[in-house]
Amino acid sequence: MLLDEKAKDLLNYYYEKLISSSFDEKDIYAFFMLIREFTDKNMKWIREIGDLIAHRQRIKGEVHCNLGAIRKVDKWHQGKVPDSSGLNVVNFINELNSLLRSMNYGELSESTIKDMLLCVFSLMQHSQYIGKDGNSRVGRLIILITERQVLLVSDETGNDIHVPVGIIDNAYLIADIVREKGIVHCSKPITVNRRNGCLVINYDNQIL
Repeated sequence: MLLDEKAKDLLNYYYEKLISSSFDEKDIYAFFMLIREFTDKNMKWIREIGDLIAHRQRIKGEVHCNLGAIRKVDKWHQGKVPDSSGLNVVNFINELNSLLRSMNYGELSESTIKDMLLCVFSLMQHSQYIGKDGNSRVGRLIILITERQVLLVSDETGNDIHVPVGIIDNAYLIADIVREKGIVHCSKPITVNRRNGCLVINYDNQIL
């Protein structure tokens, strides 16, 4: 699909925010809404993110498969979920840069894309996955934060096993609450915005 004049104008705007590291989660929301229709079948995670942002209740997709794998786990499985698959950061970087090249834009740095993923995790949190009957809730996504990592994990209904959908290094501010607890289970939504030009994680009226 070719970019029309307006789509090109919008993409130029968001691309400039990406390469200047001036974006926040709202910019990433708009960026993925814009590019989702230009993906091909090999760009499964870009499409998954775009589809999830557009439809926060899903009955299919990569994350839905992840949750389905958790449902097969019993207490004798020792927490192992062999059939689950998550977002591979290297593959995602390759997907995104491949798409940008196909649209005649330059590649983004690894650090920029990892910052984008922090915003993506924030956007994907609390999205719900519904059974194929359209009624029963299979599970949802939540965020866990440690001193070293930010994790987007599957939270399957009726099961206390959390399986990572995506993990990035925590290269952001570390609040005392994270150091004291070791891990912060974000039951409320986080937001990702900028303070003094740097991305920060806001949770429960404080910066983590």
